[in-house]
Amino acid sequence: MMDIRLLVSRGVFLETGSTRIALDPLVLPRAKPQATFISHAHQDHYSTKVLRKLSNIVMSRVTRKIIDPKRRLKNVIEVNPGETIEIDGLVVEAFHSGHIIGSLQFRITLRDAAIVYTGDFNLEKRVVLQPATPLRGDLILIDGTYGHPAYVFPKRREIYERIISRVKEVAGSGEIVLKSRKLGVAQELTALISMSTSLPVIVEPEIARYNEIYEEYGEILGRYAVSEEPRRGAPLITRLSRRLPRNIPAIPVTGWALKTGIPLSSHADFSQLVEYVKRSKAQVVVPVCGFREEFSRYIRENLGVDSYSGKDISIRL
Repeated sequence: MMDIRLLVSRGVFLETGSTRIALDPLVLPRAKPQATFISHAHQDHYSTKVLRKLSNIVMSRVTRKIIDPKRRLKNVIEVNPGETIEIDGLVVEAFHSGHIIGSLQFRITLRDAAIVYTGDFNLEKRVVLQPATPLRGDLILIDGTYGHPAYVFPKRREIYERIISRVKEVAGSGEIVLKSRKLGVAQELTALISMSTSLPVIVEPEIARYNEIYEEYGEILGRYAVSEEPRRGAPLITRLSRRLPRNIPAIPVTGWALKTGIPLSSHADFSQLVEYVKRSKAQVVVPVCGFREEFSRYIRENLGVDSYSGKDISIRL
């Protein structure tokens, strides 16, 4: 038997005996952890201010390139998908998570228990990145961003066809802007439109920076130009927060726009989250963000698996 205490608040903090682990911490833990794991480079999953004060920080090489381009962080352990490392008695395996470039999920084996941290993930085959594979573990700490039954998206192919149809329709008569998350969906849109149409694709400079990193690590995005200005007949891909004149058609491309835009997301939707739990064969599942309470209740009532959604959780494996 192993007793585990979890604190889920601005990161995930795990304690068992004298072992302490921090997962995507945004604040300093109460006691210094033996290891800290960063799943990916979205800003809601790390704090460089916090990381400067920690050691044994595990992340992918690509994630470090994005969040620490000048390599000022000390005590970083770079790990690639498929690699296994050992830190102070922890056996750590890294796997693709399929979310954004460099994103990882981790399986951490401590004594006889396997603890999986999914980070944000995606199980679907896309025009970019390798999809995640659900990992088996005793305790699964899972993304719950879309952990509500209302967030079941159409199949990727249907969404792609909708995007291409809409872009061709509007671009043929004027300007069109696709607003998306600048790291993740923007690169998927770049690849999709450039390789599925003959239309010239334009991306904002901020997005171009991330496009270049995708290409550096082997992702093919096709042709695109860099500009902040929309142009007739050329779809412009911008960040979600971009303000535009009202006369320019702008389509939000995000899972949150399920009814008002196009629900293309680099996150798993509800059906993928359920699939992951089923395939994990877990004893206990803890959603760590998003619709935590709703997803946890669904897991208990419909999948027959123990699940918790509190802030301070005690678990016995």
